[in-house]
Amino acid sequence: MLFIVLSFSFIFAANLYSTESTSLYRQAKLDKKALAKQTKEEKRRLKKERKEAKKALDASLASKGYYRLHTLALISENDAYSAFGDTTTMLGGYPDRFYTAGTSLGYISKDLESIGLLRYLDPFFFTGTKTARVSFFLTQKLYTPYIKDDPNFDASDRPYAGTLYGSFGLFLRDDDFTQNLVLKLGVLGSAALGKQTQEELHNIIKAPQFKGWNHQITNYPLVALEYDLNFYFRFLNTSYFQSDLILNPSLELGSITSNIGLGVYARAGYGLDKSAINNYVFKKGFYIFGFFGVVPRFVAYDLKVTGDKVGFDKLSLANVQGYFEYGVKIGFSYFQASFKVVQQAREFTTQTLNNDYGSASLAFSF
Repeated sequence: MLFIVLSFSFIFAANLYSTESTSLYRQAKLDKKALAKQTKEEKRRLKKERKEAKKALDASLASKGYYRLHTLALISENDAYSAFGDTTTMLGGYPDRFYTAGTSLGYISKDLESIGLLRYLDPFFFTGTKTARVSFFLTQKLYTPYIKDDPNFDASDRPYAGTLYGSFGLFLRDDDFTQNLVLKLGVLGSAALGKQTQEELHNIIKAPQFKGWNHQITNYPLVALEYDLNFYFRFLNTSYFQSDLILNPSLELGSITSNIGLGVYARAGYGLDKSAINNYVFKKGFYIFGFFGVVPRFVAYDLKVTGDKVGFDKLSLANVQGYFEYGVKIGFSYFQASFKVVQQAREFTTQTLNNDYGSASLAFSF
């Protein structure tokens, strides 16, 4: 009898435990769902708060002159874009000689509210620096001789060469002053893929192929540090028309070339305070202006012309060089475009023609 009572007691206790366990499991499941819902709502709330805080920060910084948009830029340079020289190309430019083509694709950050240790890269430690940006670009440039039909190496003509490099830049801006510090890392020579790029492009556009790329300059590391400044002097500043003068000293020290220059630019148009001559935008809105500049410079050495080996060619580098350029730039909302013609002086003493080319740029801010 005692055994029967104990058995029923055990069964009752087991059923009670099972019922309580099921109830606890269901409650735990409900609690988990409620917690998940609460977590999602909390995440949405935090995300909304961060978004609103970022929007408020951007608005606050924009009111202080900060440009709070990122920029993607594409630059295409080609002697076929030039309006001078032979009439054998569509626009009358030189058909692939000397500096013949270049392409750059890059990113420019928004104005940064803090640059941390990067502020120590400011060579003059200007305490009045208002904004700073960083940039990353990938660039390829191609160089070919005057005579393109000769498969043999001509030591009296410019050698075939290509450069491929990445660049990291730090851009610092004040009201009437900017600095740009750029580090380049890449290669000069066959590893730059200049031969492959030109041949593929010429296949697409049905242009004649160059026959001497097998004699291009051998591979050589490209390391360079560039620094340039822009001093802005404003002359006219009305509601619908402005003009200014820009003094542009520059210095490049590198394994391929080293040079120093002093450029002078003039701009005239509408909205000059919204953009520089290059791809940097300062304010959102409409602007359009024309510009021209003269940039004399002293070139200590240039391996793209002379090669990296003694006796590679018979060219004598022109140490005093320079270029004249003029163009137009227009921007609206998130887009900007520019075009300029560059007339570059001769880079070696026996060069038969100047090196003229055009440069087209498109940029989008987001």
